[in-house]
Amino acid sequence: MLTANERDGKADAWRDYQQILSELGLIVSTKLSTKLVLTDVAKAFVAGVVSFKRLVQMQVFRYQYPNGQKHDRSKAIRDALHGSGITVPDSLIDLHVQSGVLIKPGVLILQVLLGLLELGEDPSLSADECRAILLPCKTNDDWEAALTDVLKARSLSLDLSSAHSETRLRRNIQDWFKILDQTGLFETDGRTTIALSEGAKNDAANLKAMCQEQTKAESFWLPRGHDIADRLSWFQSFGSYDFTFENVRNVAASEQSGSDDNSQAEELFQDERPTTNGPVRLIDFDPSQLFTRDAPDPSSTVQDLAQSVLDGAMKRHAKTVLHDQIVLRFAERYLAQGAQVKVDPNSVDLFVKWGPNKAAIFEVKTVSQRSLSTRMRLAVGQVKEYAYRLRTDAGEEPEQAIIIDRPVDADSWQRGFLNDYLGIGLICSLPPTEKIYAPSDSSTSSSWAASKDVHNH
Repeated sequence: MLTANERDGKADAWRDYQQILSELGLIVSTKLSTKLVLTDVAKAFVAGVVSFKRLVQMQVFRYQYPNGQKHDRSKAIRDALHGSGITVPDSLIDLHVQSGVLIKPGVLILQVLLGLLELGEDPSLSADECRAILLPCKTNDDWEAALTDVLKARSLSLDLSSAHSETRLRRNIQDWFKILDQTGLFETDGRTTIALSEGAKNDAANLKAMCQEQTKAESFWLPRGHDIADRLSWFQSFGSYDFTFENVRNVAASEQSGSDDNSQAEELFQDERPTTNGPVRLIDFDPSQLFTRDAPDPSSTVQDLAQSVLDGAMKRHAKTVLHDQIVLRFAERYLAQGAQVKVDPNSVDLFVKWGPNKAAIFEVKTVSQRSLSTRMRLAVGQVKEYAYRLRTDAGEEPEQAIIIDRPVDADSWQRGFLNDYLGIGLICSLPPTEKIYAPSDSSTSSSWAASKDVHNH
């Protein structure tokens, strides 16, 4: 995907590829963590919640300078600033902040291309135009000035090739072209030009709205410093899952048409804890029960692991891990409150009892945008079934709530359907944020939240 990296006349691609996972916010930089740590967006990708093209869209358009990955000053930067009178700080982050750099390059390229399209011009840019006109931009607010300069250079037939005084800069631009091509929104030869794809042209209004969202001040990570804690906050921010990108409709044709029917059916109908016809048997919560189902054999060969990926086993395991992480988080929360927490490995995710007459069942579901309605219907059936069976077997009917890992609007039909029509609570848990929607007559919902900072809606 990247341009060949030659050093001293020899190809040395590994020096680039070993960094790409942290560059794209999929893992925490191994310079900061001795343990391999996957970010939330990486977990979503491995579990099949987000496609490859959606993943690249999300990370490329959120990629910004300054960031916590680009910390060290390269020799090229030091040499370029030598004799300029500029004091080069210890950190590249500080250099960006002091220079007023706050920009998302992928968004800048898209802004200019959409501007050309809106003016009826050819929505393409050459590598020379990117190097001479776009690269000097410090913020995304400079896009209109860059657009004007591009049009002026074209009208005067200016030769911008002389701006390529360094092959490193050309290679960097070519790398941007190639990774932008993976979003499905561009057409490029990977070397000299990049243009909007036909799908992007047809979705221009939606893409323009995305650019506006991504250039708002609150969408940027603002560094507080450059120590390890501050740099780790970059990976927490950049590695989060951004649900706003689900509004970008233009993706690969196979994703638009849903041609991957097998994987779609697997995602919609697979359940993390298939129920049985036997009685509900509640036992005390034991965290050792989690994270073990369908786990890959540590002694597996690379070939076996690759085959498990093709068979969907790794995706199923990843979804199970996401599910169990949520179960563990809420179990620990309620245990800390002094409640009794029980489970049934074959049915109930969490049964929590705060007192003689205060109990609730929680059903956890990992969902994607396309599976939300189907997974919610499954969860409704499960919590109602478990409540009925517990009433029969244990003489009590607990309140019910569904926990999902994505946001739902307070005025959505799902909230009204669950809370007002069925009397079921809904918890949208996306650390560090959380929204709780509870039926008006719930007696346990005041205990659902982790702290007083989270209120019922």
